[in-house]
Amino acid sequence: MTSSEVWPLPPLHSSIITYNAGTDRKPEQRMDEERAVFWWSEDQSTYKITTTWDSKQVMHDPVTITFKPHPDGLLLEVNALFFDDPQAPPGEPGKPFNGLWDYEVVESFFLNSQTTQYLEVELCPHGQHLVLLLSGVGNTFMIELPLEFSADVTSDWGQWHGTALIPWPYFPPGVDMMNSYAIHGSGIGRVYESLYPIPPEEISEGQGANFHRLEYFKAFKLKWIMGEEWEQPSSCLWDSIPCNIPKSRLRNAVKKEVWAGAGTVQITERGEEESGMEAEWTQPGAYTLDRPCGT
Repeated sequence: MTSSEVWPLPPLHSSIITYNAGTDRKPEQRMDEERAVFWWSEDQSTYKITTTWDSKQVMHDPVTITFKPHPDGLLLEVNALFFDDPQAPPGEPGKPFNGLWDYEVVESFFLNSQTTQYLEVELCPHGQHLVLLLSGVGNTFMIELPLEFSADVTSDWGQWHGTALIPWPYFPPGVDMMNSYAIHGSGIGRVYESLYPIPPEEISEGQGANFHRLEYFKAFKLKWIMGEEWEQPSSCLWDSIPCNIPKSRLRNAVKKEVWAGAGTVQITERGEEESGMEAEWTQPGAYTLDRPCGT
């Protein structure tokens, strides 16, 4: 935020606040001009994405992401400019679409920084969505999970509004950090925006956007939205998944999937051998689910 910018006054009983990364404390009541600024009240928190991935100021009204409580999960609301660039993905609205990151999209990541387990949720103004569960940096073990999501690009010209209900079983235990992103544009006009960007002094020549730089995530607790007495429900999606699933021997691995049968899950990914030949690698062993998933 520059000194010439002024946010509207927050609602009663709210504050302009920021969180200190890596701490369990409630946010300090202060302004941090180098990091995202958002409203916080007892039943919601609203974040504004004001920078690109490399800490440059965005040149349009910022994407707004609001988290709200719900008995069955976390409500995620998006309000953003509708660029309609690229065109809509060739997938049915309301359904998962693998590769959604190549289109116009808003994303939120929820991380347990100790186990490196995290949830990635991608939302598209055209109605498609993508949910991924990851264990270890970039190691997807479940993808294309169902999601209750609606998007509207017609009610407010030039804007889009989306609402998703993220079920509690999708969140890894002990979420303590978060980051959010927005992408739009095509070709050399492709723009990657980040709530918590990489500081300019830490960017190497030729470096590009990478949303899995977990070290730049900042503190976030579900209890800040749900209340201090709330306890996160357990989930069989995470109970039997080991931390930091190792990467395979394949290069350019493009997808990992989970097959469930007889109470087990098997992790498989497709990629290339060192020779360049296409191949498939299945991680040795299967993981037993203690009970049927309720999602």
